[in-house]
Amino acid sequence: MTAERVDLAIVERLVRLSGLDAVPILLEAAEETTDARTRERLYDLVAQFGPKAASPTARRLAEASQGGGRTTAQRDLLALLGRLLTPETPLPAEVDLRRFLRHAEAHVRREVVKVLLRSAKRDEAMVAGLADSDGRIVYLAITAALERCPREGLTLIRGRVERGELDAPLRALGIRAVASLRTPDTLRWLIDRATATSKLFRRRKLLPTTPETLAALTAIGNAWPNDPDAAEVIELASRSRIPEVRAAVRSAAVAAPKSSPSTKAESD
Repeated sequence: MTAERVDLAIVERLVRLSGLDAVPILLEAAEETTDARTRERLYDLVAQFGPKAASPTARRLAEASQGGGRTTAQRDLLALLGRLLTPETPLPAEVDLRRFLRHAEAHVRREVVKVLLRSAKRDEAMVAGLADSDGRIVYLAITAALERCPREGLTLIRGRVERGELDAPLRALGIRAVASLRTPDTLRWLIDRATATSKLFRRRKLLPTTPETLAALTAIGNAWPNDPDAAEVIELASRSRIPEVRAAVRSAAVAAPKSSPSTKAESD
């Protein structure tokens, strides 16, 4: 096999004859070929071996990362590891994947975050992803944070939302993740994302409707429907002229305790 021409029929015959021993040859050919379709097919042939091919792939990745070059190969090999490894598979010992979290190229960091989020290093990868400058990496990390997030990660999200470092959809997603920690402090933070206090009468008013405010209102309505500290905000939203705002706290209205018939009669 050469970089100029790869006869895939011969390669596939070699794989059938050599089995796992063919993986290093396939990886070398994939890196050297200039044809994208051929490279993809070579990686497909490696992927068919599953976790058994993780060690030679990791060794190739370690070689490709020496000296800081060959970033395209590093990205491709990390993506391949993502196909080879399962959540139950231990990370390969041949290379410390965590060091790629600090790689200069975003496309390399993106692939390693995908791999590590499915591993025992999930929390470490999530925190790194949440602090990343690349929006697509932040999206991966916040999406994972919706399921489970360490306190350090939630603190990072709060800070980035407050500083306006993320775009509107990411801020809204981040607010949903922060709301998973159901504490009085979280509620106060959510209230500040949805309302402001007027300077003259010191009364709360809803902020303009944005994905961020709607996410905060939805979180308040879902998680704190009967909390006295949330009552004013829920009431404001339920009386809004904007349908999306009313819908955000609709679950709170359903959850609110209703007066019994006898109580109503007494009040009449």
